[in-house]
Order: sequence, then structure tokens, then C-alpha cells
Amino acid sequence: MSSAVSSILLVYKTDAPKAHALALEIAGWLSDAGVATLLRESQTDPAIWPVPRGRGADPAREPDLAILLGGDGTLLSEARKTKVGQLPILGINLGRVGFLTSLGPKNWRPALLGILKNGFHSVTRMCLDVSVVRDGERAFATRAINDAVIGRGTMARLVELRLEYGGEFVCDLRADGLIVATPTGATAYCVSAGGPLVHPDLDAYCVTPVCPFQTDLRPMVLPAGAPIAVTTLDPGADMHLTTDGQEGFPLRAGDRIQVTRAEHGITLVTLREDSYFEKLRRKGFVGQR
Repeated sequence: MSSAVSSILLVYKTDAPKAHALALEIAGWLSDAGVATLLRESQTDPAIWPVPRGRGADPAREPDLAILLGGDGTLLSEARKTKVGQLPILGINLGRVGFLTSLGPKNWRPALLGILKNGFHSVTRMCLDVSVVRDGERAFATRAINDAVIGRGTMARLVELRLEYGGEFVCDLRADGLIVATPTGATAYCVSAGGPLVHPDLDAYCVTPVCPFQTDLRPMVLPAGAPIAVTTLDPGADMHLTTDGQEGFPLRAGDRIQVTRAEHGITLVTLREDSYFEKLRRKGFVGQR
């Protein structure tokens, strides 16, 4: 479905002069086009919503979409913790890989012109609700767009984990860690650890052990309709839960990490020329080297 645009939120990476300069340039271009623009840096107070600027600005109206200038990390951080996660998101990559972003710093004008003229299309990708239950009580809870990783801390030693799916025992394993990724996150840490590429239109978990030792567990793709549970077994191990590579929580023996499909996903603006397989080829995930 195509959506019209009259108000846009611009978020640029904090402490990134190039991102700030480009955001100002885009804001001026949008204002000249008659689009109300909201502008702020990333990682600010999520409760603060910027004041609209430009023609037709209406403080009471939510933006029609958010444009994020930075890399995948900026997009993940904003979508996880602020109101940006409730809007359709268009990313302009100023980082390295930029798998979640659709544009670069040199091709935004024709793309935005097409969006203002014809509206935009979007897709919704699944996210994860991740929590830690300790001594029968929830000690931690967060949201993940890419992955939840249970792994070792500062000491180079294996961790012992128990994996369950839908309440059924799968196996006990010894490894450097275990990754539970969304299809969107399959191209991140998951594929680096030997996991499969999973099409982002699927509702599935990608479960991948990290350097398993004497454990016959291959990467698995499981339906997201049932929960995953991982229990920490080793009382002497230094373990942490990390979500999207951005938020960490120290684990203890006996902690139970629960992962479920989140009720609300992340909505990404799509461009016709930006197909999944074309992006895989362009980013070097498939094809000849």
C-alpha cells in the first residue's frame, strides 16, 4: 500500500558532523518542497519530540515517516528505544554495511522526490521480546530487532546452556554462546557464526551456536509461533545477554532467558529497485568473489 507524505522526522547520528550537515541539507530541501520537517540527533531523550519546522508544520501531528542518517547501529538504537520505532523508517547509510538502510548520501534526492510524488511502500519485519527470569521473577526485559546473544564474558571459556523450544527440551550445549536472531538479523552476527540467511518475510527464529564444542547442534530455523527458552547451567561461568549488540545484561547460573515474537515489528520503507537478493549481492553475502 502506498502512503502519502507531508511531514517527516529527520534523525542524524550523534557526534557525526557529516550526518548533521546532510540532515540540514535534506531538511532545507524538504522545506522548499512544502514538507513539514522535524529534526534531532540520535540517542537523545526518547520522551522529547522535536518541534516541527518548515511549511505547514503542525505540532499535534505525528510524522508520516522517519529518515535516519547513520548506519545500522543508529537505526537499531532509535527503533528499539524511541518513538521512531512506531514510524515507517527510511535509512540513509553513512556507516559500513548498511544492510537495514536503503539509500546512500548521494542518491537521496531522486528517491525522496519519488516518495513525495507517489507516496511510499513499506514492509513490517518481526522483532523479539527478550526477558530474563531469575528466581521466579523477571529481572530484565527488552526488545531486539536483530538478535539476542547469550555468550561468555571476559574469560575465554565455554558456557553451558540448555535450549528449549515451545516448552520442549532440545539439547544441552557447550559453546562460546548462542544466537537467537530474527530473519532481519540473520545477516548480522548470525551469518558470521555460520548461520543461514533467512528471507526477512518469514516469521521465524534463527538459532545458531557460536563455536560449539562436543555438541551436535546445527543452526536451526524455527517457527516464531512458540517461545524459545535458554537456561544458563554453569555456576562458574561469566555470561552476558546482549541484544542487537547494544544492550547488555549480566547473567547468573540458573537464569532463564525467554525469547518470543514481539507483538509489534519494525516498519521499513522499501524502494522498488532495492530487492532482498540484490542487496545480498551488493553487500557481498552471495555471488562470486
